[in-house]
Amino acid sequence: MRFSFEGRNTEGVGFDPNRPYNAKPFDYALVVVCLAVAIGLLSWAFLG
Repeated sequence: MRFSFEGRNTEGVGFDPNRPYNAKPFDYALVVVCLAVAIGLLSWAFLG
């Protein structure tokens, strides 16, 4: 068993750091909702 980061020490658990990330519609919706909440809170704070 190796503990260095030089080899393929994550091969046994199926972790692939080079796998491309495929965004799902939920990811985009979450970003839109978070931005809307942030803009709403900032406008409430500055505009009263």
